[in-house]
Amino acid sequence: MKVAKIAENEKSDINNAADEAAKTQAAQKAESDKLAAVKAEGLQPQQYNQVLQLVQNDNSLQQKFLSFVRNGGSNSGFNSPSDNM
Repeated sequence: MKVAKIAENEKSDINNAADEAAKTQAAQKAESDKLAAVKAEGLQPQQYNQVLQLVQNDNSLQQKFLSFVRNGGSNSGFNSPSDNM
């Protein structure tokens, strides 16, 4: 969820950038912010990308994932990593 918001802001920042240097700077900052958001959730970027790929390729999983996101990550049939500890 955080990554999507960062990507949304990135598009806006790039569209509003005055020049190519500002566009590059906005893209670099967004990439850094996305990495930090993924790691803050306890995932490595490769794991995050694998999850997204699985969700995109499986309609049933996609519906469960969307439900999970809409419910703020609770009570939707998914276990968080901390639930398994």
